[in-house]
Amino acid sequence: MNVIRQGDLVMIRVNDANTNNGNLPEKVTLAVGEDSGHAHVANGFLVDDLFHVPEPTTLRVEPDTMAWRHDPIPLDSGVYRFVIQREYTPAGARRVQD
Repeated sequence: MNVIRQGDLVMIRVNDANTNNGNLPEKVTLAVGEDSGHAHVANGFLVDDLFHVPEPTTLRVEPDTMAWRHDPIPLDSGVYRFVIQREYTPAGARRVQD
């Protein structure tokens, strides 16, 4: 299993199937940092909670001025399930804020 983490975003590769349709789709925002306003983005397309990457791309942070928060991560083509991490406290579960 291939697990990728960037800030509060977790991506789990679930399928190596080639999803190439000949063109790399527009960038997709997968998560937004609530504290800073930066976004975790990559080229691909979403279907429910699955992120399809037709050809290799990079999971990156935008705007570029916020890139210091997280290093870019290369993504191979395939299908990834993505979730926003949650943390557990005595008061209950809450979404991790980045």
